[in-house]
Amino acid sequence: MPNVYSALGFRIDGEQAFGMYAMMAAVQGQAVPAPGGRYGRLAAGAGAELWVQVDERGAISGLQPHLAGESRFVLRLDTRVPSTEESPLDGAFQAWAGEAEGNDASGFPLVFHAPDFRTLDGLSLPARLPVQLAAIAYGLTAFPDEEAYYAAQETEPKFAAESFIPSGMFNFADDAGTLATPEPRALFSGTVLDTEWRTNPLTGLPFCRMRVRTLGGEVDVAADPETVDGEIVVGGIVRGEFWMTGRINPDAPPPAPAAAQPAPASKAGRRPWWRRLFGG
Repeated sequence: MPNVYSALGFRIDGEQAFGMYAMMAAVQGQAVPAPGGRYGRLAAGAGAELWVQVDERGAISGLQPHLAGESRFVLRLDTRVPSTEESPLDGAFQAWAGEAEGNDASGFPLVFHAPDFRTLDGLSLPARLPVQLAAIAYGLTAFPDEEAYYAAQETEPKFAAESFIPSGMFNFADDAGTLATPEPRALFSGTVLDTEWRTNPLTGLPFCRMRVRTLGGEVDVAADPETVDGEIVVGGIVRGEFWMTGRINPDAPPPAPAAAQPAPASKAGRRPWWRRLFGG
């Protein structure tokens, strides 16, 4: 079954495969110390990465995908999205794309997951920094040009060829009136600047890698071939739903880890983000 792991050439479709890759990342991956435990960065090659979360007891609490790339998206990081009790090393950032001022009409908010979230505890916010932002597709449609893209939209208003909707910020309240935590998900469309089919060296499975210009900046995009509708071409348009993940200021040494902070209490009914990765 296609998911955001298969978008990077990893066949992780159940708990057994999840456990195998999580253990591989913990044992063979690059160790990244962090308050509350450590991360294991398994760089399979071709940009495909898995980041395992290992807490202070040595228990694995999550496994996040990331696509390493060369694109840079300058964002103003505003707030941290709290991690969950089930995975105290997990977390995301809420950011603003566009001008520095949050009320600029040309900008927009978004949320992205940070695979090395707790290593950034010492980062003072707000902060305007370059982010290597990756979008891992749940599903993707490709168009040869803008004309075909607009023609495919049968209702008004039509979305621009380079548009961005932070769908993970559409919070809905449960029966108790508690708002859902923002998720690092987005719906966007953009122009394909370059594209290629890659093979995950660890698994031998193919995936599509693109660099896409969307509203506000450039994003590295990965997609499972089974989820792609149409032919991806340079200069064409792609649109889809994505899991957003990013490395903050990837060209600079990471900040020194801050003192460990207690994990926030979980909310009733909340599932850790890594389990939601299997859903579309």
